[in-house]
Amino acid sequence: RAFSMVRSETTARSNVDLMAGLAGQTRKSFLTDILSLAGWRPNSIHLSCFKPTQASIWKRSESTRRQTALWRSWIEEGFRLLEERGYRRHGEFRCVLAES
Repeated sequence: RAFSMVRSETTARSNVDLMAGLAGQTRKSFLTDILSLAGWRPNSIHLSCFKPTQASIWKRSESTRRQTALWRSWIEEGFRLLEERGYRRHGEFRCVLAES
């Protein structure tokens, strides 16, 4: 409802960020979240990967690099879902609503 109200009552533009690779997240849950977001119709949606730093408990390792490649594939699939729902790719990590 909040996104609908923002669109109907203001000239503000809405933006949502969604990160792939969070603890407990699966491909299915990530793509389900994308479909939910698309239904809200924000003006733009940014999709990115979780990027652990050397100082974090999820230090960068070979395993993390493999996971990042997997998460990137989820993101590409997410962009395809968004494009099917009226968004267009705008740069590496962003989709904008075609009517925006």
